[in-house]
Amino acid sequence: MQTTTTISLNKQAFTLEEPAYALLKDYLHDLKAAFAHTPARDEIIQDLEERIAELLRVVAPTAESVVTTEELQPILKKMGTPAELAEETGAPKTEKASPQPEQTQVRRLYRDTEHGMAGGVAAGLGAYFGLDPIWFRLGFVALGLGAGSGFLLYFVMWVLLPEATTPEQKRELFGRPVTAQQIVDEVTQRAQAFQKEVTSPEFQEKVSTEARQASTWLKGFLQGITPGVQRVIVGILSIIGCVIAVSLALTIGSLIIALIALLLTNELTIGGFVYHNFPQTFTQHLLVLVAFGAIVTPIGLLLAWVIGLLRRQPLRGGAVASFLALWVLLGIATSFMVSIVRPTESGMISDQAYSQQLGAFRTIETKGNVHLTVRVVPNMPARITINGMSDEAARDAIREEADTLVVQSRSFSPLCWNCQQVRGILQVPSLEEVTLHDVGYISLEGEVLQRLTITTADASRFTADRKLTQVTLSASDASEVTLAEVDQLDASVHDAARVKAFVTTVRGTVTDAARLQIPEGASSSVTTEDAGRVSRFAL
Repeated sequence: MQTTTTISLNKQAFTLEEPAYALLKDYLHDLKAAFAHTPARDEIIQDLEERIAELLRVVAPTAESVVTTEELQPILKKMGTPAELAEETGAPKTEKASPQPEQTQVRRLYRDTEHGMAGGVAAGLGAYFGLDPIWFRLGFVALGLGAGSGFLLYFVMWVLLPEATTPEQKRELFGRPVTAQQIVDEVTQRAQAFQKEVTSPEFQEKVSTEARQASTWLKGFLQGITPGVQRVIVGILSIIGCVIAVSLALTIGSLIIALIALLLTNELTIGGFVYHNFPQTFTQHLLVLVAFGAIVTPIGLLLAWVIGLLRRQPLRGGAVASFLALWVLLGIATSFMVSIVRPTESGMISDQAYSQQLGAFRTIETKGNVHLTVRVVPNMPARITINGMSDEAARDAIREEADTLVVQSRSFSPLCWNCQQVRGILQVPSLEEVTLHDVGYISLEGEVLQRLTITTADASRFTADRKLTQVTLSASDASEVTLAEVDQLDASVHDAARVKAFVTTVRGTVTDAARLQIPEGASSSVTTEDAGRVSRFAL
């Protein structure tokens, strides 16, 4: 069995056999090397990749179609070698023939907004039929002044005809031959024309004239202000400067007080999270001081700058450069120390726990960064325990709505590596539905559940290490689901979500670059489209 690889080329998904993938990868690498010193390199490579994707789509109409080496080689031969394409870039057409055979371009009708006056309908018709667009414009006007149908016809064509935006669509509109060399020549000519325009004396003179006019207007405006108005403006600016200076000074003072409290207090509560024993080592103390300096330095620079303006003695360039250099050094030091100082959860977040008995509910919904271990224990009351948070913050994170338990993260702490995270254990006698949003995570443990509906979104994760009889799953927005053992799974997987299920029978849809992994022996009736994939693994 040949190994396959799925790639994205020009925002389209293709599945290639491993030798074909290696061949295409080498070809694209050679293209980038051949045009490495070409000014329009990125645009040329993008247009060539677009053309390769169009030819690949002919032999592989869907993302599930596998492209073989035998199918890829004629496409690359038709494109031409990268060395030949780069060698002929900008060369006169009489020197050397293109390596590709000429093709007759299929012509299609588009709106040409680049040369149009309104919606580009008349310009598109003119380009398609090879006539001056003025004749079509006169025709629309004549029909409009007559029975009034011309304006309606123009509007309908404006709505129905697509706009020629890509280089391929423009070539189809004008009926130009489609070869790789033609693409390279067009991009190179556009780049040369743009460079010639911006370096021309006329363009530079135009820019200089507009800059002089703006400067003259501003100077005249300032000179036209009376001395009284000038004094009022200066007074208002001085008041604003004083307010900014006081605010910055208070900010620095508050940060210093917070720093002293952090260094001297064994336990403190910030944003609802309870911390203790941090910092507790010399390295952690040094990290706090360096990070404090990195925060205070730009605030100090702003304060010094405002005070200098108020005293009419602005900071010199050397002083500003010194502040910025110190800020950069402190930032680098903070990043380095963060990489080597990793306060453990036991040494940073308190082991304080809040526990609450809950009423009867069938559904769990998480909002925000919520990490729950859910244990199914029949004949036991529902209870939730939240770790590392104050009682008030934990109560604020729990809400019961009819038959739904909502756990939501609202607190934020700048000292927490897992910011805005609510962690805890939830014990339930039974469960029918789980909904996760915003990077939430649920780990399901305990007794067997017969039926469960799971909805995951916004990069959330769900795992179950116990058997589930029947599961209805909707996974989206790059979420992840892992199911240990399922008899029957009805799945809707899309938006780059990933699902791995040890399942006996599965049915549903997988779309939008999502992935579903199932055992080799599982019975499957899953449909895929838009780069969705279903793969099998050995038990």
